[in-house]
Amino acid sequence: MLEIIRLILPIYLLIAVGFAIIRTGYAGGEDLRGAGRLVIRLFLPIMIFSSIAGTGTDTQSHMRVYLIYTLGSVLSYGIGYMTARLAGKDHGVGAFEAMGCSCSNSAFFGLPIITVAYGPQVALEIFTVALLVENVLIIPLAIAIIETDSGLTWRKIKRLLGGMARNPLLLAAVAGLMWRTSGLEIPQVFARAIALLAPVAAPVALLSVGGSVAELSLHAFRWGVARIVICKLVGHPVSVALVSLVFARDMPQLAGGLVLNAALPMMASYMLFGQRFQREDVAATSLIAATVLSFLTLMSLLWLLGSQL
Repeated sequence: MLEIIRLILPIYLLIAVGFAIIRTGYAGGEDLRGAGRLVIRLFLPIMIFSSIAGTGTDTQSHMRVYLIYTLGSVLSYGIGYMTARLAGKDHGVGAFEAMGCSCSNSAFFGLPIITVAYGPQVALEIFTVALLVENVLIIPLAIAIIETDSGLTWRKIKRLLGGMARNPLLLAAVAGLMWRTSGLEIPQVFARAIALLAPVAAPVALLSVGGSVAELSLHAFRWGVARIVICKLVGHPVSVALVSLVFARDMPQLAGGLVLNAALPMMASYMLFGQRFQREDVAATSLIAATVLSFLTLMSLLWLLGSQL
């Protein structure tokens, strides 16, 4: 257990530093938000492109990784949606809570943690898988249900598709797939330059997580918050683990990384969706609670996966 604490504590220390920087006024929120935007718009797209364009992963194994994370995330989404509906909530609220149950903070949280646990190659592959599953399937599904509940229009559909088309992470993934299909290799000069970005992106991302949490306001506890946090930190990883037992017995590291990614707090942009759909208080409180409690859940999960590390 001491080794697990040594593994995960530096990650949360960097988050705490980001939190302290904002709360003490040492730097403004816009400073860390700018750094976070740099990670999302430059560092991660380049790393995603490199990971997909230059990957040597067996195609069959790669497709199984997508299948596992897709099925596990859809199962977690269904659990979140049904628990909200059983609690008497409407379709829109159910879809919003389900989004929080099945979309991880893979960019700012997952890459550093999985890199430490399984190495950068596994971390980048899993991040790419989570990115595509969440942005192509889970998030559009949730938004479509929420918008349908309030009246779906062609304008809303165009806004959804336009947002996907402008997502730099998705564009990088598509470009990487096209490059890989061409059969060309990434020139060594560019490959070395890309390799220099990896150690920079992770700490900046973690500082951004802390800064984001520092700017949120903790609202009164609601049962919706409990449903989202429990489903995200427990239901999502259990769902992915169950699917992994069926399809990934021969891929222990990738399976472990997928379960770790599922056990992360929800994506940072959940707060933005909360503002958009008038659920800001639930989103903010869920995000804070999940970030704090994830220290315990991730430490426990790493202990369970310890034989694979």
